[in-house]
Amino acid sequence: MKKFIALTLALVCAFTLAGCGKGGTADVSGGEGPVKLLWYTFGDKQQDHDLVMTEVNKILKEKLNVELQVSMIDFGSYENKIGLSISANEPFDICFTSNWLNKFIPNVLKGAYLPLDDLIGQYAPSLKDALPQMVLDVTRYQGKTYAIPNYQVCFGQYGFIIQKELAEKYNLDLDALNKLEDIEPFLRTIKENEPNLIPVRTQSYDKFRESYEEIDPVPVYVKIGDQGLKAAARVDIPEARA
Repeated sequence: MKKFIALTLALVCAFTLAGCGKGGTADVSGGEGPVKLLWYTFGDKQQDHDLVMTEVNKILKEKLNVELQVSMIDFGSYENKIGLSISANEPFDICFTSNWLNKFIPNVLKGAYLPLDDLIGQYAPSLKDALPQMVLDVTRYQGKTYAIPNYQVCFGQYGFIIQKELAEKYNLDLDALNKLEDIEPFLRTIKENEPNLIPVRTQSYDKFRESYEEIDPVPVYVKIGDQGLKAAARVDIPEARA
């Protein structure tokens, strides 16, 4: 719970204006209150959710004069419910957004989110040093920041996917595979003994995805850093055909 409280304290400061375009500025430094903040996210409400939030709010009220309500919406309903809230200009303070759920770019274009730059500068100035530039870039539009990335890992895992039965039947030594050429004797054996079989499929490195962000479920792509946020199908993007 200590980790959750610490995370909540940080997020409340960073996301105070991350809600609907008609939201007002909340003074969390003092004065009358407490200031009530509403946070929409997806997931199942845990059994001890209310107990935890009671303890969280004791700390938030003391330190920030804030009362936080975390509204959990089940995954299947989140897209529809948050979309209705945004369309109705319902004021809220924090929400989950991404390129696959409650889509970030369309919401930015229609003014659903408020810029966070001033808040970040005031309450979380070290955030920019803690996150890679490529991660920060996808949260900006026309020079302004509209979201805080949930940065976990950025990696790609590429290689061969081989049927277990074939690997065992033809004694594939996985420890001996150190470069691409090392798989060739195994593939040659399969071709000679199983001519009608396709023994592997590949997960190939897609350099295109370094420069473009996919918007599900169409899908269309937006070039990272494009201030106009122009969307295009992959077949119409020259880099994807190279």
